[in-house]
Amino acid sequence: MLVLGAGPIGILCGVVARAFGVCIVAVIDIIDARLEFARSYAVTATYKMEPVSPEESALQIMAAADIDQGADVVIDATGAQVFTSTGIYAMKKGGAFAQAGLGAPSIQFPVAQLCSKEGVYRGSFRYGPGDHKTAIELMTQQRVTLKELIAHRYAFTEAEIAFEHSRVWSSVKASRPLSTARA
Repeated sequence: MLVLGAGPIGILCGVVARAFGVCIVAVIDIIDARLEFARSYAVTATYKMEPVSPEESALQIMAAADIDQGADVVIDATGAQVFTSTGIYAMKKGGAFAQAGLGAPSIQFPVAQLCSKEGVYRGSFRYGPGDHKTAIELMTQQRVTLKELIAHRYAFTEAEIAFEHSRVWSSVKASRPLSTARA
């Protein structure tokens, strides 16, 4: 399984996949600190996206994750066009691609590649029936732990500071270019 994006959604997708027994979970991102955290938390491989074509990135990711035929499942938690395209190239013939991250409302991706691989492309928006119950069971059984995700603690009286910190972090993250690669 490939997870594109090592933010909270991507990390949790990888952790849950491992909890359900997925042997190889590779997480891809552009930020070193996120990749380091992903390696320490639960994934089996990480890869830092380079400013090369999606086709070349896919080959490099497959080599780094030791999945010669491609990934059975790809989850894009970024919504960024270059990541979506890379994921489709890195998907195995007959594989499944889930779009979990929402970026621009309209993007281009290699639909011919998706079709030639006879892949399944599925959209995802938030959660579905039974997801909360499953999440609680995974935490209760300690198959998934969340304490590692806590980066800061604030007193209730510091709520305004916490929101400001979150806003600043989000704007810094959003201002970073994803890649100069063509998509």
